[in-house]
Amino acid sequence: YEFPLNMADYLHRVGRTARGGRAGRVTTITPRRYWPFVTKIQQACKEGRPIEVRHATKHAKKILALEQYQKVAQSGRVNKFTKRAIRKRLGLPPARNLGSKETKLAMKQLDRRVRAIKE
Repeated sequence: YEFPLNMADYLHRVGRTARGGRAGRVTTITPRRYWPFVTKIQQACKEGRPIEVRHATKHAKKILALEQYQKVAQSGRVNKFTKRAIRKRLGLPPARNLGSKETKLAMKQLDRRVRAIKE
C-alpha cells in the first residue's frame, strides 16, 4: 500500500470505507514525511471546504467531473440542452450507457452515492 500523493485520490480511497451514506473510520499508517499532508487533508475535511485538485489520477478526475455534473443536474435550474452542453464540456458521453469502462464505472459509483443520499 502506498500513500496517495494527491488529495483527490486520498479522499476517494477513504470514501470507500463508508458505504451507503453511513460514517466510516479510516486508519492510515504513514511515514513521518506525509504527516503535514495528512494534517492539511484533515483540516480541509473539518472545515468543509473543497479540496484543490492539482494532480489527480484519470479515474479520480472522472469522478470529480461526474459529481460536478450531478450537482448542476440536480439543481433543477438547467434545461436539457444546457445539461448536454455541460456533459460535453466535462468530456462525458451524451448518455449514461455510452463511453469507456472507466466512465461506466464512475457513473455507477455516482448513482450509488446519489441513491444512498436520497435514502
